[in-house]
Amino acid sequence: MKGSDGKTIRSGVLIRSSKPTALTREDRRILTEDCRVRQIIDLRTEREAAEEPDADLGCAYDNIPLRPDVKAGVKYRFPESLKAYSQRFPSMPQMYVNMLTTEYSLGQLRKIFKIIFAAARSGECVLFHCSEGKDRTGIVAALAELLLGVDRTEIMRDYLLSNECFRRRNRFYSRLIAVAFHDAEYVREFRMMFEAHPSMLRSLFEIVDGSGGIEAYFINQLGFTEQEIGSFLEIMLCEA
Repeated sequence: MKGSDGKTIRSGVLIRSSKPTALTREDRRILTEDCRVRQIIDLRTEREAAEEPDADLGCAYDNIPLRPDVKAGVKYRFPESLKAYSQRFPSMPQMYVNMLTTEYSLGQLRKIFKIIFAAARSGECVLFHCSEGKDRTGIVAALAELLLGVDRTEIMRDYLLSNECFRRRNRFYSRLIAVAFHDAEYVREFRMMFEAHPSMLRSLFEIVDGSGGIEAYFINQLGFTEQEIGSFLEIMLCEA
């Protein structure tokens, strides 16, 4: 992948993933030996992480929820109360805005990127994930790619790869919701919960642009210095 000024982004530092819970022996070998993962950042809520713990890869682990647990204490039976359940927490577009602008999430993003910057300096590999590897993970990946100067078309392509990975499952979910509700508008809204949509990433671009650009976002919103950013870019970008 190309970054600023056509430079090549250093590989083997960042891996985005869905939850690494049910790993085969070969999966573990690839992550620990081939990829040399030495740090995991779990973006899920504490409740999610406790219900489905990560596989133990023998490396450092940090649970840094990118958003508060908006689903805590909510129970539902499918399909009778699913609509009521979904309306208890913000829409997906609003959730993206919250994860990029609220005081809580900005503080969490600072913790996340402090680890990523440190990993770059030490030459270690960081695996960061949420449940699907799409929204919370997608936000962190997109911010890192923007900072590294990746073209936005390429960032969008990378973001939408999640749909390719979950294509069969997403089709099943769409049919299930359609049969349950016979409500095209609701089906469309619900699909936004389990599919990656270009509009979501475009909202991230708009927020960053409204902050004065990606470096200004990292400086003014996340509290990093120009020196810290410059050091990260120097390490992560190399001549082709």
